[in-house]
Amino acid sequence: MSTLIPQDLVARLNEAYLKYVNTSYWLDSPSAIAERDLLLQESSRFLSDVFIEPVLPYEANESFDELCARTGLDAAKLAPVVHALMPWLKPGEPIKLRQHQAAAVEASFKTGLAPKRNPVITSGTGSGKTEAFWLPTLLRLARESEAWPESEARGPIRWWDNPNGVFDPMRGNETRSAAVRALVLYPTNALVEDQMSRLRRAVSGLREQGLEPMWFGRYTSATHGTGPIPPAAPQSEKVQRIADELLQADRDIRKLREQDIAPETRVELLSQIGSADQGEMLCRWDMQATPPDILITNYSMLNIMLMREYEDPIFDKTQAWLADSPHNVFTLVVDELHLYRGTAGSEVAMIIRKLLARLGLSPDSPQVRFIATSASLEATVQDSHKYLSGFFGAPQESFMISAGQPEAIRETGSLDLDEVLTGKVSVDELAHALANACRTDDLGSNRFPATSLSALTLKLFGEGSRAEEAMRSLMNKLTQGGASV
Repeated sequence: MSTLIPQDLVARLNEAYLKYVNTSYWLDSPSAIAERDLLLQESSRFLSDVFIEPVLPYEANESFDELCARTGLDAAKLAPVVHALMPWLKPGEPIKLRQHQAAAVEASFKTGLAPKRNPVITSGTGSGKTEAFWLPTLLRLARESEAWPESEARGPIRWWDNPNGVFDPMRGNETRSAAVRALVLYPTNALVEDQMSRLRRAVSGLREQGLEPMWFGRYTSATHGTGPIPPAAPQSEKVQRIADELLQADRDIRKLREQDIAPETRVELLSQIGSADQGEMLCRWDMQATPPDILITNYSMLNIMLMREYEDPIFDKTQAWLADSPHNVFTLVVDELHLYRGTAGSEVAMIIRKLLARLGLSPDSPQVRFIATSASLEATVQDSHKYLSGFFGAPQESFMISAGQPEAIRETGSLDLDEVLTGKVSVDELAHALANACRTDDLGSNRFPATSLSALTLKLFGEGSRAEEAMRSLMNKLTQGGASV
């Protein structure tokens, strides 16, 4: 099956929309339908212009062993964390990370109040920003887990299997301190859902490799168990309703495991369903009773949690864990930091301060590490550090901004329209020329933002039907040739 170029995809979408309109809102006059079609296709009423964004390759050339040696980590013990998070790595081969991923780990594991201890990753699309914040988060948990008491073999208490409809905290048989070791904050529920599948695969991989079980939970409006923990009374209708939903998820998981499908497909499908047996806490009541090691939520829900009494145990137990030892460190991850600007940014900044105060921490405490990702901050711009300090409340010098090191985009001359039309220009030259056309001076040399197809056509080939034909030829060749940019 051939891959559609953007121009053809837009044409097909436009055709599908027109068919829907003409079917649902039929007119008895063919000429009126034709005129309406013309009106709907003017000024991008259906679809906006296509935008092209180069995805630059980022080479993985940082040795994990050397990184661990610099940061005082045990590479042999923590290698399973990297393999669980990056399953594409080949077992037995030396682990190599991308520059910004290694920088995030090294910064996060600096001791005390060392400068540049709070990493902010600003690399481009497809560069592995997500791994850059999950790596230090999971590595810190894995290192701490070495001191945890051995887990009980019988696993979680499956209260949803109880026919009497009685709630019993699923981690009630554990002896280690339950606390939120890391809180991951997203701006929307949609982004929370997008990340859950990746975390499910990673934590499941860690359990399969024999590491001490970690627990994580999504605390949003979509999470089961609204309200306070129900009393231990039998035949609770609310408890039974949620138990039925959790049992249905268990049945779905069993069906998927029994299906004769490709292993990679099964793993992907299973990652879409939460499972207590794989470390996910699926009910708010369980998280209120025994907070997960990793709590994933959005800023709106976090603000509500800080105001409600029945979620106090989550923060009380986390505060107690922090007070147990000065070596215990709370990690706060803020994804998509660039979305928090203006009034919304001020609101979230205040929520963060409220959270830290609730945990008995200050923003410049040695027991807190901030990790953030952003699409627009620049390491060389003083305003970036000022913004970070104002948002998190920590000193400017505590932040390390890394944009990573993408492969260089080679400077190219003007493309010859006739040579492009006759296929005489190589895929590599076309790819670099297209990427250069996306470059903007004000965003820096490593910034290649999404640019409209019409603007790229004008910049590369000028105006007219032959220019549009040349852009189609360029896109066809890049699609078929497997360009690396």
